[in-house]
Formats: sequence, structure tokens, C-alpha cells
Amino acid sequence: MRMPAVSLALLLLAVPVAATAQQRRCSDTKNPKNLPAVSALVDSTRAIRELGEIPAEGMLFSLLYSEQDSFPRTSVLVAPTEQAGVVLSQSLLAQKPDKMWAVRVRVTGGATPALTLERSTYCPPMVEPSTRQLERFSVQLQRGDRMPPPSGNVRITAEMVVQETGVPAAVRLLQQSGIRELDDQFLAHWQLQRFYPALVDGIAIPAWYRSNGQTLKL
Repeated sequence: MRMPAVSLALLLLAVPVAATAQQRRCSDTKNPKNLPAVSALVDSTRAIRELGEIPAEGMLFSLLYSEQDSFPRTSVLVAPTEQAGVVLSQSLLAQKPDKMWAVRVRVTGGATPALTLERSTYCPPMVEPSTRQLERFSVQLQRGDRMPPPSGNVRITAEMVVQETGVPAAVRLLQQSGIRELDDQFLAHWQLQRFYPALVDGIAIPAWYRSNGQTLKL
């Protein structure tokens, strides 16, 4: 017996998103759980000597560690020249990170120059503003599909890795509707979506993104 076609109106799939820090809910990084001593990461004496004259506003650097390398990606946040980042990197000590983490190194001058560590800033990935939405369409219930609830509301949750380019990868459904054709449409939507990538101190990194349960109205 042929199963009935169900007309679906899909809601809450394209929400305008801006890339400002406030709207992206940027916050301090959580890794490492406890900030290490600056001496565990940097030869402070060498760094201060080789950085030379430190301006009144000081200097600020971002160190991004990953499990692929013993040394971090060093970025200049505040310094007279980009060359200062190269100079600081020569004073860094090798680490053995088992996951991605980041810290900031602040350099202050004056009578007693010093280096201190601070939390980096993390901005999660967010969907780019887009006019592309899932339109109203019909799917055919197949044998073995779950019948829609009386309310007509179903929820589907997708999870993926957003790459540095803003392209999603390894997209999967954590919560399914039980209607295979609908789940396939939802999965395809997120595979084609584009994002603002996650940022650590302004540097794009790969990060997990979850759709947090989209409500679909039948």
C-alpha cells in the first residue's frame, strides 16, 4: 500500500547572523583549565632582551597550540611591528599539547619589564546571513518511517565540524525525525550551509557546531 505524502513547512532554518563579537557571544577560552606559569611557556629573560624597547602600551601576543605541533601559532595582537611575533616565538619552550588550546602573552615595560599570561578570546562558529532556505515541499512516507506526532512538530538536530574556511564537514544527525526523506533533506541543507568560522583571538580554527534542535512544522 502506498504511504501518504506529507506536506512540510520547515521553520527556523535561516536566521540572519552578524559577525560582531557581541552577537557571536565571544568569551574567554576554557582551555587550558588553569593558566600555566609563564615560565612554562616562555623564556622571559630572553624574550625581554630580544624584544628590545617596549612601548608604553606594551605588547600583546596570541599563542594557539594544537596536538600537531610542539610550538604554537604566534600572532601579534599589539606590537610596533609583526616582526615582534617572530622574535617572541624564538623564546617559546616546546610543549606536548593533547588538544587545541590558547593563551595570550602580555609584555609590559617600565623599570621592570615582565611577561604575564591571560585568557584568549573564543568566538564560536555562526551561520552566515543567507537567503537560502528549505522551501515548503512534500515527502513520501516510507515503510518503517515514524508517523508524525498529533502536534505536527518534529525536531531534528545536526552536528558538524566547521572548518577554517567556514565549510562544514563530517555532518551528522544527532536527533532524527524518523521520516527518512525529511532527515535526508535536513542533512543536505547543513552540508551546503556556510559559516563564519570559529575564532581564537581573531584566528580562524576548526570547531564543532550543533544546530540545537530545529523545530519543523508539518
